[in-house]
Amino acid sequence: MEQSTLKYLRIIIPGLIFLFGIYPIYAHYFADLFGLKTLDFGYVTILAIIIGGIYYQLNIQRIITKPSHFFITKNIRKHLIKISGLNLNAIELKKIKKEKKYMNVFYKILDNDESLKKKMAIVYFNGIFWTSTADSFLINLLFHFLYKYDATDVNGRENLSTLFMILAIVSLVLHIISVFKHINLANDQFHYMETHKQSEINTEINQIV
Repeated sequence: MEQSTLKYLRIIIPGLIFLFGIYPIYAHYFADLFGLKTLDFGYVTILAIIIGGIYYQLNIQRIITKPSHFFITKNIRKHLIKISGLNLNAIELKKIKKEKKYMNVFYKILDNDESLKKKMAIVYFNGIFWTSTADSFLINLLFHFLYKYDATDVNGRENLSTLFMILAIVSLVLHIISVFKHINLANDQFHYMETHKQSEINTEINQIV
């Protein structure tokens, strides 16, 4: 899957999740007003892109992805140092951790090896699940509270509140699973690097410290 497609999905998926959550409110208050009992595909797509675009620019998903990204980057740092074979002291380790230039080393190696590029495509695909499950958790949690605390008099709001809480919990569980899978996929790349990129990683890490 191409990068442009992945970026499109990162915008439209949260937009679609938001539309799913707000549809009961639309159906209750506005369907008769606009004469539309259901929204056609064109309206849904346009609205999803607009809402998803605003959501993307606000970078709200970082509430969830920032903590999980910490574990992903920590794993990358650990393996790069291990493969480099360097015996770094506490000050050097602190510098690498603080400046995060090791991520540039990681991506440089990936971008210059065809075998790793193929493996990276799978990682990028899993990245959609990583971001989308974070989006789903946050948006479903929002609608859980919206329907729970009398913000609307939509019929069956108690059941809707429960539904969105269940969806939020499932999304969080799937997000955690996607993080572990992301780490496992990265480890598969490191197995290749240990054999073919050790000297290059040694040189790059040496330049950082």
